Amino acid sequence: MKDHHAESEHVTPGNTTKLQNPDTQEIPVDTAKLQAALEKRADQETTALPPLSMPTNKKRLTIRPLSEHWWTPSCRSWFFTFMCMNMPIVGWFYLFHKARHEEDPARKEFARAYKLVFFIAGAVVLLILIWIGLGLLDQLLAYMEML
Repeated sequence: MKDHHAESEHVTPGNTTKLQNPDTQEIPVDTAKLQAALEKRADQETTALPPLSMPTNKKRLTIRPLSEHWWTPSCRSWFFTFMCMNMPIVGWFYLFHKARHEEDPARKEFARAYKLVFFIAGAVVLLILIWIGLGLLDQLLAYMEML
């Protein structure tokens, strides 16, 4: 029995291939002509584009070893900031100091944002614990009245 699905043979450049479809006649396709037409169209499109040029006044980036990246003053000072701010109690005082007296505006804004985010997160956790604690305190008082 004949299959009614459309079948196509493998197409290679430069060969003429016939597509078979049971409802229509066979149509010869010349892939070499199609490829030449596509290449011609691509050449026409690319000639209309302006040429790219590299600016000559910009400095080229030099690749430095990883050890030099790590020991730049900026990286060292940020590392020191993270180490100090993660100390349990001293870190909050360090952040308050950085938020008020820091000369670097990026580090000053970072300290303010860090304080704000973790203050809000701490307040939410505290409110949840108070809400749970009040429920437990109510149960404790009800138990003491039963005695």
